[in-house]
Amino acid sequence: MPKRFCDWKQCEIAKSLMVFRDYVEPVNFIVPRKSSLFAADLYPATYAGAPALDGASWLSGENKEPVKKSMDPKKKDESVGGVKVISKAELLAENKALKAKIKALEAKLASK
Repeated sequence: MPKRFCDWKQCEIAKSLMVFRDYVEPVNFIVPRKSSLFAADLYPATYAGAPALDGASWLSGENKEPVKKSMDPKKKDESVGGVKVISKAELLAENKALKAKIKALEAKLASK
Protein backbone atom coordinates (compact mmCIF):
# COMPACT_ATOMS: atom_id res chain seq x y z
CA MET A 1 0.00 0.00 0.00
CA PRO A 2 1.25 3.55 -0.57
CA LYS A 3 3.56 5.02 2.06
CA ARG A 4 1.28 8.03 2.52
CA PHE A 5 -1.25 5.71 4.24
CA CYS A 6 1.21 4.99 7.05
CA ASP A 7 0.57 6.46 10.51
CA TRP A 8 3.70 8.44 11.39
CA LYS A 9 2.51 8.89 15.00
CA GLN A 10 3.01 5.16 15.57
CA CYS A 11 6.24 5.04 13.50
CA GLU A 12 4.53 2.79 10.98
CA ILE A 13 6.86 2.37 8.01
CA ALA A 14 4.76 0.09 5.80
CA LYS A 15 1.30 -1.43 5.45
CA SER A 16 0.49 -4.64 3.72
CA LEU A 17 -2.42 -7.03 3.32
CA MET A 18 -2.19 -10.69 4.24
CA VAL A 19 -4.61 -12.69 2.09
CA PHE A 20 -6.16 -15.84 3.53
CA ARG A 21 -8.68 -18.12 1.91
CA ASP A 22 -11.67 -16.55 3.70
CA TYR A 23 -10.51 -13.05 4.62
CA VAL A 24 -7.90 -10.32 4.22
CA GLU A 25 -5.99 -9.04 7.24
CA PRO A 26 -4.02 -5.77 7.34
CA VAL A 27 -0.43 -6.02 8.56
CA ASN A 28 1.38 -2.97 9.95
CA PHE A 29 5.16 -2.69 10.14
CA ILE A 30 6.16 -0.48 13.07
CA VAL A 31 9.60 0.75 14.15
CA PRO A 32 9.75 0.98 17.95
CA ARG A 33 10.53 4.55 19.01
CA LYS A 34 10.12 6.33 22.33
CA SER A 35 9.24 9.68 20.78
CA SER A 36 5.89 10.37 19.13
CA LEU A 37 7.37 13.25 17.09
CA PHE A 38 7.68 13.07 13.32
CA ALA A 39 10.76 10.98 12.39
CA ALA A 40 12.16 12.44 9.16
CA ASP A 41 14.68 9.59 8.85
CA LEU A 42 11.82 7.07 8.51
CA TYR A 43 9.70 9.11 6.13
CA PRO A 44 11.52 10.59 3.13
CA ALA A 45 9.49 12.41 0.47
CA THR A 46 7.17 9.94 -1.22
CA TYR A 47 5.14 9.67 -4.43
CA ALA A 48 2.30 12.19 -4.31
CA GLY A 49 -0.14 10.30 -6.51
CA ALA A 50 -0.07 13.00 -9.18
CA PRO A 51 1.31 12.49 -12.70
CA ALA A 52 4.55 14.27 -13.56
CA LEU A 53 3.71 14.40 -17.28
CA ASP A 54 0.59 14.46 -19.39
CA GLY A 55 -0.01 11.68 -21.90
CA ALA A 56 1.16 13.62 -24.95
CA SER A 57 4.48 14.56 -23.33
CA TRP A 58 5.13 10.98 -22.28
CA LEU A 59 4.29 9.61 -25.74
CA SER A 60 6.69 12.11 -27.31
CA GLY A 61 9.50 10.55 -25.24
CA GLU A 62 9.84 13.13 -22.49
CA ASN A 63 10.87 11.86 -19.06
CA LYS A 64 10.50 13.50 -15.68
CA GLU A 65 11.05 12.64 -12.03
CA PRO A 66 7.86 11.62 -10.18
CA VAL A 67 6.00 14.27 -8.20
CA LYS A 68 6.83 13.80 -4.52
CA LYS A 69 5.42 15.23 -1.33
CA SER A 70 6.66 15.45 2.23
CA MET A 71 5.21 13.09 4.83
CA ASP A 72 5.81 15.74 7.50
CA PRO A 73 2.39 16.98 8.67
CA LYS A 74 3.78 20.53 9.08
CA LYS A 75 4.82 20.61 5.41
CA LYS A 76 1.67 19.13 3.86
CA ASP A 77 1.01 20.78 0.51
CA GLU A 78 -2.63 20.50 -0.55
CA SER A 79 -1.73 21.30 -4.16
CA VAL A 80 0.19 17.98 -4.37
CA GLY A 81 -2.17 15.30 -3.12
CA GLY A 82 -2.84 16.91 0.24
CA VAL A 83 -6.14 17.50 1.99
CA LYS A 84 -7.62 20.96 2.40
CA VAL A 85 -9.04 21.52 5.88
CA ILE A 86 -12.03 23.86 6.03
CA SER A 87 -14.22 25.04 8.88
CA LYS A 88 -17.74 23.82 9.56
CA ALA A 89 -19.15 27.20 8.49
CA GLU A 90 -17.35 27.00 5.13
CA LEU A 91 -18.59 23.45 4.64
CA LEU A 92 -22.19 24.43 5.41
CA ALA A 93 -21.98 27.40 3.01
CA GLU A 94 -20.59 25.15 0.26
CA ASN A 95 -23.32 22.59 0.92
CA LYS A 96 -26.03 25.30 0.70
CA ALA A 97 -24.61 26.57 -2.61
CA LEU A 98 -24.46 23.05 -4.05
CA LYS A 99 -28.06 22.33 -3.01
CA ALA A 100 -29.17 25.55 -4.74
CA LYS A 101 -27.29 24.52 -7.88
CA ILE A 102 -28.92 21.07 -7.82
CA LYS A 103 -32.35 22.65 -7.43
CA ALA A 104 -31.71 24.95 -10.41
CA LEU A 105 -30.50 22.04 -12.57
CA GLU A 106 -33.51 19.91 -11.59
CA ALA A 107 -35.83 22.80 -12.53
CA LYS A 108 -34.04 23.13 -15.88
CA LEU A 109 -34.50 19.39 -16.55
CA ALA A 110 -38.17 19.52 -15.56
CA SER A 111 -38.84 22.38 -18.01
CA LYS A 112 -37.59 20.36 -20.99
